[in-house]
Amino acid sequence: MKKIINNCQLEKTMFSYMGSTGAILKSLGMWKEDLTQLMGDTGAVFHFIIHETVCPSSVTVYDWNKNHQRMMDRIGVCTKQIVKMEGPSDKTYVLYQQEALKMIKESINDGRPVLIWAPTDVLEFGIIIGYDDSDQVFIVMDCISEDPD
Repeated sequence: MKKIINNCQLEKTMFSYMGSTGAILKSLGMWKEDLTQLMGDTGAVFHFIIHETVCPSSVTVYDWNKNHQRMMDRIGVCTKQIVKMEGPSDKTYVLYQQEALKMIKESINDGRPVLIWAPTDVLEFGIIIGYDDSDQVFIVMDCISEDPD
């Protein structure tokens, strides 16, 4: 089976989580304002985190799981997340993987794009907008690519 959501347009921004979130919410008709308004209303714009060595990645060094869920709570959006930090050698990895695959496909089938961390070689957030079972791939959009692949 192959399914693609065509009405999702990625918001280009330095904050890939909010760019991806904004695109998803707009595609679902849940947000009509611009991205800066979304960042303000969720509180995302108010994160100010600086690593002691002024590491360039310090702007993303915070508790994503807790903070992203709080951000969405502030605008009345209920989210679900699966977080598994250990790799395939962990005994429950396959169970988490199966649950994630099920949730992603159900969401796509219901017309809801999926926010995901690092769907491509770019270590930023992106969006799964579809899947193709015959090729066993997800169709993704990320903050670098011009076209989904």
